[in-house]
Amino acid sequence: AGLTAYGPWTKQGFELGMIYATTEMGYDNENSTEAGRPYELHYYDTKGDVAHAATVATQAIETDGIDILVGATSSEVAAALAPIAEDYEKVFFITPAAASSLTEDGFNPYIFRIARNNWQDAYAGVTYAMDTLGHTKFAFLAADYSFGYDGVASMTTVIEDKGGVVLGSVYAGLFDTDFTADID
Repeated sequence: AGLTAYGPWTKQGFELGMIYATTEMGYDNENSTEAGRPYELHYYDTKGDVAHAATVATQAIETDGIDILVGATSSEVAAALAPIAEDYEKVFFITPAAASSLTEDGFNPYIFRIARNNWQDAYAGVTYAMDTLGHTKFAFLAADYSFGYDGVASMTTVIEDKGGVVLGSVYAGLFDTDFTADID
């Protein structure tokens, strides 16, 4: 749906990272780890659906023998995959899902974030808006799911720490296209 564009970027970035890690760091082990262990990359579509993603991840581990999970685009999907990674003791590289809570409240020892999070977005954006543009009062129209909530919470913290004020927040459906009622 609205997050589809991140899939190919994540795939390409991870593939390039694996090539770098296995050939550009002085190793001549394309498709093998530094120790020479061969690896394969398998791709699965979570469809952005929490229940479907959990089923796919469990099947990938149990049936295909997956050792490492990478993804997901949606923060809600990533939050659903985190306990699966912990239950099966599998490393889970979270990217590009950016809800700060994934590595805060929802953290477990199998999670590694390999992308930015809401707080980093908030700090950069709020610092620019306040320090460069001189804005001090803010209101939010955000997506009605974990990324939206964590984003508003992160921005609110930075705004208030810098002496600004948040006047209000409204959360709209992730796939809404008409925001008239939300803005009113």
